[in-house]
Amino acid sequence: MKRQKASADDIEIEEVEFPGLKPGSVLKRSIFQKRLVRFTQTMPAEPSTILDGVALHWQGYNELDEDHGFGATYGVLCDANLVALGGEKPTEDISAEIRDRIGPANWNRVEQHLSTLGEKADENGLRRVFLTAAWAELFAEPLGELWLAAMAQHAYYVEQNDFAFGYLTALLDQKQHNEDHFLRGKKGLASAGLGGQARSAQLKSATHAILSKMDRHIGAGKSIKRAADLTFRAGLGSSPSANRKLWQRHKAK
Repeated sequence: MKRQKASADDIEIEEVEFPGLKPGSVLKRSIFQKRLVRFTQTMPAEPSTILDGVALHWQGYNELDEDHGFGATYGVLCDANLVALGGEKPTEDISAEIRDRIGPANWNRVEQHLSTLGEKADENGLRRVFLTAAWAELFAEPLGELWLAAMAQHAYYVEQNDFAFGYLTALLDQKQHNEDHFLRGKKGLASAGLGGQARSAQLKSATHAILSKMDRHIGAGKSIKRAADLTFRAGLGSSPSANRKLWQRHKAK
């Protein structure tokens, strides 16, 4: 591992090289860090979607893929058993809890809205996303991690509001990584780190399940796109697109 420090802009750079799959190919992973800001970059990167134009350096940073926002929100919802690997709270239970809290008249309004999001089979998953957000609105800590995660997914999938999704996930990052330090100072940093490790382990478990499921489908002759969709329909991952990107990102490792 090579480490260098560019004194001009105070950015620390770590570089690790490892052999690629093809003979003679080399992958290089670079880590750029300045104080709390940290990015990683793996080269050679996936082919750019920009066919003609000029790419800027940030476009190669791994963290700026859409997977980060989905992974952050998915991890929180997984912790609350609202999204899990086959063990999530049934949609019927969520609906019943909402109905009991708001009463029959208001529940009728909710059902009317649900009908605009798709059939009861909910193949696109929008009804579940809305109900999860509605449940969080009623039962989760206001502006807490669960609330932010549920509203972020509602903003992205139901409202298709990328700006709200980005802001909500940014706030979620702030709460997860900085709020405890702000409230407690440096006291208890070790225990906060353990919480982050637990969440990271849970997210890695979810990632492993998604990749394993897709690997079986692809091994059976399915395309990557079809495997990603089938995996999402089986209750794994936040969307077919996120599953596909997860596969593309990990298959080169």
